[in-house]
Amino acid sequence: MPVSIVTELLARHQERLSGFPAPLGQQFEAGLRALANRLTPSQLQAWAETGVELTALSLRSWEAAVEYFRAGANYPPQATWDAIETIGRDALQMAAESAPLAVSFLRAAPGAMEAIGPANIHAWAELGRRLYKGNWKSSSLAAQFYEVAPELFRVIRIGQASRLVIFIDELARHSYELASACLASAPSVLARLEEDDRLPFITFATELAQTSWADSRLYFDRGVPLIEKVHSALRERFLILAAQAARGHHQRSAYQYFEDAANALGEVDPNDHQQVIMLAEQLAPYSPFAAMDFLTAMPTVLQRIRIDELEAWQQAGLRILQASAEGGEAYFRLQSTRAAGHPREPLLPGRTLARRRSPPPLLQGAHRPQREHPDRRIARREGHRLGR
Repeated sequence: MPVSIVTELLARHQERLSGFPAPLGQQFEAGLRALANRLTPSQLQAWAETGVELTALSLRSWEAAVEYFRAGANYPPQATWDAIETIGRDALQMAAESAPLAVSFLRAAPGAMEAIGPANIHAWAELGRRLYKGNWKSSSLAAQFYEVAPELFRVIRIGQASRLVIFIDELARHSYELASACLASAPSVLARLEEDDRLPFITFATELAQTSWADSRLYFDRGVPLIEKVHSALRERFLILAAQAARGHHQRSAYQYFEDAANALGEVDPNDHQQVIMLAEQLAPYSPFAAMDFLTAMPTVLQRIRIDELEAWQQAGLRILQASAEGGEAYFRLQSTRAAGHPREPLLPGRTLARRRSPPPLLQGAHRPQREHPDRRIARREGHRLGR
């Protein structure tokens, strides 16, 4: 590319840019010289005019123009003209709404392009704009999303980032501070997860943000080691069960269900996780809470019966659950006399917890309510009938 085009463009726009602080003109020249051998004369002219147009949008938009020109000198080798032009168009739209947002976008653009590729630049720009709601807190959150892009996209793909933005956007409806904290920790948290676990992890986080938003930070801080207690091939199915519980309304938080069930599975032989989760999935259509309590009860239950006897015990509880949600949930919380064996008398070989003929006391650690709920009386009567 002849140097003359650089000289011509510098001279053409000198008067327009001279009224701004010196860094603007300096970055304009640096960007021109860096791109002169990469773009055609008409492309370089269009690039320069976009930057000059940025300076006129608002009182502070010249700051965005500085970052636009600076980015020109820092684009990675794979940068295409289409991607560079797209960045310019998106920057103009952002600067018209929020100059600081455009500054953050342009500052991160070269690193983001290197991480996600030129074809995904516009999708990345739109994800950040989704977080912007026209106020300074949302502008700060969207700018933060752009700033973490280079680090974030070393860990996740653009499709996963889209789900992350849905989570952050939902959480920001309740607390911008909490949303910002989760966004800041997202690269390091997601990096600790296996590739196949990242999207399910984010999906459950979104459910928490909708129903138990205050637990979102706790989930980001503690969720990874808890998920690792579940057999790797079954983690998505486990998180789907937890998400179903999150959509319901219960006195316990969705995070507590998740934490208790994950810890319980950590005490169960991983080779048995497939059957245990499959049986829990059969309960979920009737009560996702019963499904999670079933998982939580496994360490206790499997001390009393063998794994090959578990399905019969689960089926007895399922029949109760189908007749009475309250009674079935009590059964799987081990608060029903039909659910528990005598604490001092091991079950005989070949028997299940659900097939004892006389209702024994509750398992140690369970609490009998002072007044039995009518649904629990139904469950107990149903259990006697099933045991005959």
